[in-house]
Amino acid sequence: MPAAETARERISINTDWRFQKDDPAQVASSLDYPDIRQWLLPSSEAFLVDPTVLHKRPDGNLGTNVPYTQPGFDDSAWRKLDLPHDWAIEGPYKQEYRGRTGKLKYTGPVSYRKHLSLPASDRGRRISLDIDGAMSYATVLITGS
Repeated sequence: MPAAETARERISINTDWRFQKDDPAQVASSLDYPDIRQWLLPSSEAFLVDPTVLHKRPDGNLGTNVPYTQPGFDDSAWRKLDLPHDWAIEGPYKQEYRGRTGKLKYTGPVSYRKHLSLPASDRGRRISLDIDGAMSYATVLITGS
């Protein structure tokens, strides 16, 4: 007899996010690509042409040295907003920027934070997080227990 199937449940988490443009001073470059590359490369091995080139993920967790990735970090000063959100559209518009970007700055670090609580009844269930619309070099860090 097949196992009982549970219905798939989709929950939007688009409301009540926190947003910060640019990295806080204490972050420095700790989440820049050269510094996180060693964590990212093992995830790309399925796409490698040469299967003998393998990468070992470092011990520990990415971002543990970054203050705003800590569950208790005080983000009350961060801007509150709902998704979808396009930070670049807020300007500034500059003629010297590339035309394909609408003459808007689209590079640079920005951070979004979301506080989530899962009920005890979800323990042991498979939970998927679908991030859609994040521009290049998006890094998703999930903290807590």
